[in-house]
Amino acid sequence: MTTQSPSPAGRNGTRGRPRDATIDDAVLQATRDLLVDEGYAAVTMNAVARRACTTKTALYRRWPSKIELVHEAVLPSGVEEMAELDDDPRTAVEQMLRWTRDRFSEPAMRAALPGIVADLRRDPTLAARILARFAPTFAVLDTHLANARRRGSIAADADPMTVSQVIGGPVIVALLIDPDAALDDAWIRTTAGLLTSGISR
Repeated sequence: MTTQSPSPAGRNGTRGRPRDATIDDAVLQATRDLLVDEGYAAVTMNAVARRACTTKTALYRRWPSKIELVHEAVLPSGVEEMAELDDDPRTAVEQMLRWTRDRFSEPAMRAALPGIVADLRRDPTLAARILARFAPTFAVLDTHLANARRRGSIAADADPMTVSQVIGGPVIVALLIDPDAALDDAWIRTTAGLLTSGISR
């Protein structure tokens, strides 16, 4: 799995006080454990701090809110995988779908997904901060799409945000409808075909 990027708050930290990576790791693991054991609603900054044997102040020094903590705990940015996308559009779509499926199918992510979606809908400013975590991923995808446009293998108006929404949408909707959905390789191939070729004959 890709190394998780520190949150915006964590990167800045407290002036003059170095970041302790062991606290980061303990907090992120405690968050994942709480999600799996007790569900999204049970994940509070107090509960995570107790399980990680640290303080709520230490958490807020790194993550401004619960959802930013949960998001970092369950979903890395994926830049390394994005950098290895195949030149063939359909194969690249399959790669992105497979990576998204694998990450969103992990137990902690499955437990967090409905709560994350609800919280982001209530707070557009928070949603924008969460989205900013993926700026490096969008930059890599933008380069890949630019190269594909030069080769003439994709539509000229394909942009990173739209492509990300098109790739992530089917996975998220499938798991929201059926949290136990397997989304096997046959599903990946079928979905990639629909996304790259459409449904018309």
